[in-house]
Amino acid sequence: MQVGFAQQKITPPLGTVLGGQLHPNHAEAVESDLYARAMAIRDGEMTALLISCDVLLFSNELADVIRREIAALLPIPLEQVILAATHTHSGPSLDTLLGVEADVAYLDALPALIADAARAAYGNLAEAHLFTSRATAEGLAFNRRGVMADGSVQTHPLKKDPHLIGLEGPTDPEVGILYACDVNGQFLGGLVNFACHGTVMSRYSTAISADYMGQACRHFAALMQPEAVVLFVNGACGNICQVNALDPTTREVGPAWAKHMGARIALAAAAAIRRGDVSPVSTLRVDAATLTLPRRRIPVAMVEQALARSRRPLPVGDVRLSDYGVESFDTLPPSMLSLEELFRSPLWESFGAAELLAIHAEYQHSPVMELPIGLITGGDFALITVPCELFTEWGLEIKARSPYAYTFIAELCNGYAGYVPTESAFMREGGYETKLLSTSKLDIAAGRLITEHIVDRLRASRRP
Repeated sequence: MQVGFAQQKITPPLGTVLGGQLHPNHAEAVESDLYARAMAIRDGEMTALLISCDVLLFSNELADVIRREIAALLPIPLEQVILAATHTHSGPSLDTLLGVEADVAYLDALPALIADAARAAYGNLAEAHLFTSRATAEGLAFNRRGVMADGSVQTHPLKKDPHLIGLEGPTDPEVGILYACDVNGQFLGGLVNFACHGTVMSRYSTAISADYMGQACRHFAALMQPEAVVLFVNGACGNICQVNALDPTTREVGPAWAKHMGARIALAAAAAIRRGDVSPVSTLRVDAATLTLPRRRIPVAMVEQALARSRRPLPVGDVRLSDYGVESFDTLPPSMLSLEELFRSPLWESFGAAELLAIHAEYQHSPVMELPIGLITGGDFALITVPCELFTEWGLEIKARSPYAYTFIAELCNGYAGYVPTESAFMREGGYETKLLSTSKLDIAAGRLITEHIVDRLRASRRP
């Protein structure tokens, strides 16, 4: 087994358009640098190249361009190149999404920087031992969909809302770890996996930040070997964020909270390794396949309503949103809206109509989407890569049904297909993740189809 690591700074210049919000922020400062971090693993003729980048997401087109450029540079088949986004909401806008334009100048420069990291990791391949481990980091991530007294759901409900009766679903506090040591047992680098949105920096922050994910990488390296490269891949966190809507005593936003989360995750990972809760990964297999899924069909009446709305004058106004629900229901300023209040506003009516017409046009062009789903397996370890934002229930089910003791899910890999909620989430009124938008356009059955596809492949890969 040979393993190599490398990293390349990809921090954009000040003035770059930041993605991840419903409004365009422009970078005015750097809270923490962004990186493309690469891990190359070779076992005989088989090579896996994982690259984790501190960005919100990669469009299907951009992911394809970058992966093809890397495959042309290195003797690695395209399907064995995995490009992951950590999902920071304080990084450059790489795709026109929810009304925020991509930063074209940064887009032009990014592929070469990522390719440099990939090439360096491949060049650093050396004899090594590969291990997997896992830990638990409780109390850092929470279901962000609150169930209200009338049975509806609100995404990012305000704290102390008298109508909030509970959270819709579970969380996954597992910290997944894949790491390498040289032949003398010295830590070379690794990968950390945890499920939580990268929304710890304030919604209106104009600072570039790798969020808690970058902090986890830095702290883990500092604990194990300060010069080591550590990658972060986000887990099934479509309905998970850092805010506990049921705890009014905490305010889980800002750089200090990002450092707190990163340090906790890193400490848990390092402790698992030091107590010897590890399993060797002595073989490597990379398996890639494409799953074709239906898009959600949009009722004709909804399209007609959206067309009628698009012909009316756009409402004028400026909306300032709650900071992911950290504010209290009884103290939210009148000038600020909760996310649910935004959904009921005239501004959202116009915005939603434009979004619906855009995805209806996509459906007319093609009623299906192709999702690249990869498996990296060896020993008792399996890493599943998906291009979507899976609800954590799907991730927990995949882990429970997997024949591998150490099963981790890396989302937002090799493209973007939007949210994948549970069937029961679609049955509730309200919430953001199930709305027909450019971020949520797969059929209601997508989660079940993805889960069964992955479980079948995991079980097949275990057969002699």
